Amino acid sequence: MFNEDLVFLDQDIQNSEDLLRFSFNHLKEMGYVKDGYLQSIMDREKEFPTGLKTHVGIDVAIPHTEADFAEQEAVVFIRTKEKIKFNHMVDPDEEVSTNLIFNIVVKNPKEQVVFLTKLMKIFQNKELMEFLLKENNKKAIVERLTVEIE
Repeated sequence: MFNEDLVFLDQDIQNSEDLLRFSFNHLKEMGYVKDGYLQSIMDREKEFPTGLKTHVGIDVAIPHTEADFAEQEAVVFIRTKEKIKFNHMVDPDEEVSTNLIFNIVVKNPKEQVVFLTKLMKIFQNKELMEFLLKENNKKAIVERLTVEIE
């Protein structure tokens, strides 16, 4: 699900809406999603926010939406230069600031829960999270995430 073409490092993005647009533009251009994807993910983020505070102190966001808008499965990994704010998935009134975003595109809703569970294991690995904050080699990032997801 990870691929170098969908890894974006040190992006100068100021807010979550711009990040979702950025991700959508790349996903659409590469044939991963349908036209309605952007509106769907924006709407879902307002209703069910995806910011997550991790136990290792490196917070993340995992925006995703319904499988109806997926053409192919993918994960867009975006690391931003500066932290941007997402609302917390458990307490939507709380903000989570992060520069590690995993935008998930799933075709089979049943697989989404399994994949999210695997991602949660990544988020609990402090060494791996620090690697994601610093590594500049896209191939190394993809290889490491792929091994951790399997």
